[in-house]
Amino acid sequence: MVILTDQEKARIIVDEVCKTLEVSKSDLYKVCRKRELVEARYTIFYFLKRKTRMSITAIALMFKQNHATALHGVGLINDMVQYNGYSKVVNPIDGKIEGRFMSNISSLEWVNSTATNITNYETA
Repeated sequence: MVILTDQEKARIIVDEVCKTLEVSKSDLYKVCRKRELVEARYTIFYFLKRKTRMSITAIALMFKQNHATALHGVGLINDMVQYNGYSKVVNPIDGKIEGRFMSNISSLEWVNSTATNITNYETA
């Protein structure tokens, strides 16, 4: 079975959050406190914490942030999902992320099985 690395998962998460929240990836990495950028960053922090084995410090460093900022962001999104109906935003993103994870795993398994078949054919 093929398992995606945390870096591959992070790339997928950033892509899907940016696409859904209509935020430029390059803007995410800028020093800016516009609400839509902060919300997108915090949503990415939330998914990275839930779907990878990355530490809060590693997540924060991806965006040149302090670990306390990332921790605050994860907690804020958790609260927004639980109490403010933000699940209407998070749930569709979650579905898209899981779909991309599964499609990447399937394509990697196909590549691996094809390579194995070619190797077996050449040695026969």
